[in-house]
Amino acid sequence: MTDRTTRDAVAAMLERMGLGPRVAVTVEGGIATLVGRTADAGQGFAAEAAACRAPGVRAVINRIEQVGAPDPDADVARAAADALAAIEDLAGNPICVSVADGVVTLHGVV
Repeated sequence: MTDRTTRDAVAAMLERMGLGPRVAVTVEGGIATLVGRTADAGQGFAAEAAACRAPGVRAVINRIEQVGAPDPDADVARAAADALAAIEDLAGNPICVSVADGVVTLHGVV
């Protein structure tokens, strides 16, 4: 089975699920990559499961984002900034928190 045939099979499955316009698929070497946005995580997981069932798919990379999904980095940044603000000894020393992919970096002088 060719990658194009496999891609067409996955795309048809996504279309039947109503996800065709929102999720695109590419296939290379039998590895399907799903890219797009869905309303919730359940739709993303359903698209992934459907792709796994398609003939010729050996693996799936799920890069589907959820519209309106909470940003985990924002939660981490808020918690770190709140924790620093609660430390009285740091009151006169402004410290800025930055977060990228769950990694916290503190900027400032103590």
